[in-house]
Amino acid sequence: MSVRRVLVVGGGIGGLSATLALRQAGVEVDLVEKDAEWSVHGVGIIQPGNALRALDRLGVAEECVAQGHPMVGMRSWTADGETLLRADEFPPAGEGLPPNNGITRRRPHDILVAAARKSGARIRTGVTTSAVEPGTGDVAAAHAVTTAAMAPL
Repeated sequence: MSVRRVLVVGGGIGGLSATLALRQAGVEVDLVEKDAEWSVHGVGIIQPGNALRALDRLGVAEECVAQGHPMVGMRSWTADGETLLRADEFPPAGEGLPPNNGITRRRPHDILVAAARKSGARIRTGVTTSAVEPGTGDVAAAHAVTTAAMAPL
């Protein structure tokens, strides 16, 4: 069976990344997120090389690096200021990508949301999925906003 339409439940980094990958494969995507405000918790994250390579395949790594702080090395100190570790040149994550990227937590989320919207995915926030019932090739998902969507399982 060829999948033509998918329901993604959850609009965090994983759900948005899945949405972008599916859209790149030509799959119609409906994404629902329970948080109407799409709140993002946390201050900042480090995007290591493997994350940057994955984001590059989704077409958003360059924007993450532009809005973040590329990290090419690291240092660790003791409490009295003695340098314990110094590595000034980590290998790049890929062509044009730094080894790591530090970025505030909200920015990659906003970048992924914008890319998902631009991709043509149908996105609804403030929707809680209360039940998922498999059918014959499809799944019925009941949402707390009293709507239902059908998508292949």
